[in-house]
Amino acid sequence: MLFLSQADFEARQKQVESSAPGKPGMVITAESISIDKGTGVVDASGDVKIKTSEGTISTEQAKVETKPSAGKIILPKVQFRDATLTEAVEFIRVKSRELDPEKKGVNILVKPGSDPKAKITMDLRDVPAYEALRYCAELSGCKLTVDGDAFVITPVQGAR
Repeated sequence: MLFLSQADFEARQKQVESSAPGKPGMVITAESISIDKGTGVVDASGDVKIKTSEGTISTEQAKVETKPSAGKIILPKVQFRDATLTEAVEFIRVKSRELDPEKKGVNILVKPGSDPKAKITMDLRDVPAYEALRYCAELSGCKLTVDGDAFVITPVQGAR
């Protein structure tokens, strides 16, 4: 058995804070935490404590969806032939809004500097919106990150 001082224990713990607009925040503490930034799913294990405005839950393992709509919007068909990044992003933005039960879709920000000559060709079926965005970013020499409630497509320096 490993004994740690309170200071050592606190130093080894990881903490994730999440709050969505209009919703109270959540704090998750655990020995091990991983976050899928695309889906917003937090995987936690080892003395997990989830604190919300409604109370605290303690468990050994937990999966928490912090951004429910990001991973649940499934695009039935994504087909591009020589599309520009702007055209592809607009298609995903419109389709995600149509398919979202709340009609909000996903927020997408494209930072300037992407290659305007880059062409995107893909044929996907039943793919989450964030995965389609990730593929579009990669095929146009960019990377996809999550910043708050928005997906951000940023050019990668020296990619093209």
